Amino acid sequence: MGTHHYTYPVSLSEQRRHFLETMRQVSRTPAKHYLVARVLLMSDQSQEHPGHTDGQIAEALSISRRTVIRIKLKRLYPVQQSDALPSGSAV
Repeated sequence: MGTHHYTYPVSLSEQRRHFLETMRQVSRTPAKHYLVARVLLMSDQSQEHPGHTDGQIAEALSISRRTVIRIKLKRLYPVQQSDALPSGSAV
């Protein structure tokens, strides 16, 4: 398997990291939120050790690399409402 680079680097604040760790440990957390928390925690590069690559995360969680990237993009780089509208459309 080829090496995948850090396409979308993740650096979590202590507060956000604590929130995600808590969400990951609570048994009532919905599965999709649990998965998002695991992806972001595994991607975090603000720790002493660098985060895992997208490919490593995908393999560890049995999901596609594209799903890892999609989760990062949606949670860390949200599209602004004005960016989502096609040019020339009325609001």
